[in-house]
Amino acid sequence: MNGSAPLLRGLLDAIPDGLVVVDADGTVRLANATVETLFGYAPDEIEGQPVEILVPQEARDVHLAHRRDFADHPRVRDMGVAQHLSGRRKDGTLFPAEVSLSPTHLDSGEPVVIATVRDVTERNAAEEELATAQRQSTLLADRERLARDLHDTVIQELFATGMMLQATLPLVEDPTCAARVNDAVDSLDNTIKHIRETIFGLTNTRAVRLQERVEDVVRSFDEMLTGPATLTLSGELSQVGDDVIEHLLPSLREALSNVAQHASATATRVVITVLGDTLQLEVRDDGVGPTPRDASESGLGVRNLADRAESLGGESHLDPALEGGSVLQWRVPISR
Repeated sequence: MNGSAPLLRGLLDAIPDGLVVVDADGTVRLANATVETLFGYAPDEIEGQPVEILVPQEARDVHLAHRRDFADHPRVRDMGVAQHLSGRRKDGTLFPAEVSLSPTHLDSGEPVVIATVRDVTERNAAEEELATAQRQSTLLADRERLARDLHDTVIQELFATGMMLQATLPLVEDPTCAARVNDAVDSLDNTIKHIRETIFGLTNTRAVRLQERVEDVVRSFDEMLTGPATLTLSGELSQVGDDVIEHLLPSLREALSNVAQHASATATRVVITVLGDTLQLEVRDDGVGPTPRDASESGLGVRNLADRAESLGGESHLDPALEGGSVLQWRVPISR
């Protein structure tokens, strides 16, 4: 039995999800290595502790009641999809979690619960991006329909009205009335011009869609960043190609994730600029600054940013900011 313990520990540590074995008193009896990745606690730190230390402070009383109810009615149960559960890390930060519970018994007959925990931050972000894309697709279809109706119906009717007024002019003998008819025709011409400008604005939505998608990404990090994030966009965003957008949004998420996890920043600034044929993403924070490992691009997140930029013929650098903190500069051509 003792010889099998190292093998069992190795098998548990190989599981990609966090795994915690909890007894009937709510005490953690066993935790695998992934728990440290998720929560920041080494297995020997958490074993022997109440499982509620992994639960947000404001949810601990509710969790305790649920745990007691589960002990009375043990069953395999998946949680987190509809409940919007959160895990609490050792440093006090939270992450969205999905939890599966499986009741079982030790060799001694003692009842325990195996809790499997998964960080669903990336999945939630992907689902939100898909929902945003669907909303934008619906909005775009509505705009195109409205633009078509304005062009095919309203403008044509206004134009026909103007033609009838012009045809009436030779029949008007009173100079004052004739002047008023001319003014009405000019007014219709100006109205048609304004409607055409509105149609152009409705159909030229690439820049609007890109801005909305960038804003959604920044907004999704509101609860993860320790300080506010500001966003500035400038230049001809409508010129940015779809191939660049496909890499820009994940790169922005990667950069903000790095700030949230490592920078301890009180403020973050995101600037996206299109200048000439180049798009630049700059993410600047006032945190602890990049480590030598970060600066050498050996870190996975920094390497991913560089790979995305290079695939588009651009470059990416993470450097210490002169005023403290760090600055990421990600530059690519606006279209390949």
